[in-house]
Amino acid sequence: MGGYPNPRDCSKCICPRGYGGALCNARPQAKTCGETVTALSEKQTITHTLGDSKNGATLADFEQCYYWIQNPEKKTVKLTIKSLKVGYDNVACNYGGVEIKAQKDQLMSGYRFCDSEENKGKVITSSNTVIPVILYTRYGATKLELVYRTV
Repeated sequence: MGGYPNPRDCSKCICPRGYGGALCNARPQAKTCGETVTALSEKQTITHTLGDSKNGATLADFEQCYYWIQNPEKKTVKLTIKSLKVGYDNVACNYGGVEIKAQKDQLMSGYRFCDSEENKGKVITSSNTVIPVILYTRYGATKLELVYRTV
């Protein structure tokens, strides 16, 4: 993927969200969650709850979880939001949600979703070789069920 050179250390890059490592070619590591999966023609599901729905306090920093959906054959991957629930729902998605980086320019922010009913059944397609899926929360819990497959 690549980012841009760190002006303080040219051996490292500053990575776009969803990418990590010295050269931005690795999935960022979260404390307890995330994985790299490969899209197949059969439906597969990512199901994850991030955060604590019983905690009513705003966290000092975001909890984040990084999934990479790999597409080595460069087919079209169809992603469907089966369900999404966030602890504090607003149109800006600033307290929790999911970001799906399905667009060609991975330096840009991806598609962000947080309103559970409005986005239920939302379909996104991508032919990128890597599709980062980033769950995040700063208040309560973010619960995602995402179905994906190649078409």
